[in-house]
Amino acid sequence: MKMLEIDWRDFIHAAELYQRLPVGARAFFVETVMPKQAVTNALMGEWREALLHSGLMVSGVQGKNASVDPRRGHFNRVMRSLRRYPILESPSRETFRDFVVEHLEDAELRALSEKKQLLSQLRRNDRIVFPRLFRGVGEGVSGGERS
Repeated sequence: MKMLEIDWRDFIHAAELYQRLPVGARAFFVETVMPKQAVTNALMGEWREALLHSGLMVSGVQGKNASVDPRRGHFNRVMRSLRRYPILESPSRETFRDFVVEHLEDAELRALSEKKQLLSQLRRNDRIVFPRLFRGVGEGVSGGERS
């Protein structure tokens, strides 16, 4: 998966840092800050100190700008991606499809499609398939014990 090959423990830690930020700083981090591009102090404005203190961003060498802490680059990428697709704000087949198409490799899309077909088949045939699977289960039980 293009986007989701990340260290999930680190992602969750970064999410906790992000959650502690003021709402405006969160919006700035997701809407303006890019993973490998420095942002000037002037552009960061009132959110500079909160973002640096959070650990999501680090100050530049001369202190004139800041950038995403390299350990938090994946987190920034994921959050920016989620913002582009309103999958969480407006969940629908369309927003899910758009999100999945951008973030899954071709082989993963095929596997997902194959799994969906299998699940559909099982749902259609559950009255036939499941009784066959469990035929004989419980037969030959005496005194509460299975033989």
